[in-house]
Amino acid sequence: MRAGSDSRSAAGVDSDGIRVGAVEGTSTSRTVAKSLKHATLTLFPKPDAAVELLAQQGLDAIAMGRESLVDFSKKLPGTRLLDEIIQSTGVVIVVPKNRLAAREWAARFLEEAKADGTVRRALDGAGFTNAAVAPPATRR
Repeated sequence: MRAGSDSRSAAGVDSDGIRVGAVEGTSTSRTVAKSLKHATLTLFPKPDAAVELLAQQGLDAIAMGRESLVDFSKKLPGTRLLDEIIQSTGVVIVVPKNRLAAREWAARFLEEAKADGTVRRALDGAGFTNAAVAPPATRR
């Protein structure tokens, strides 16, 4: 949300006169386009243009991945992130059908990688230092 905005929720953002920006062609932009009924959505080819317009008070909000928004908000004093999540994107491992051993190996590998910090290090190394890692699944 831009500095000085009174909106405190996603529902509050979807109001007449509110201007929302998103990056064109992203799953977030498609989700927001479907959900907004009153606010105006403007699509941008790159996030920097939306962030610049937000800084100039030409936008009221930006819909984007949380990791990117955390970084942008550090550069724009007074801006803030809403707690609500409008879209969640997960990462999956795909194995061929009827390959039970491969499925079990992949599940075990992923749980071990989360538990020993491999996933965290991989995200950090790719620049996603604010990305959340799901906790390891509890064994039954």
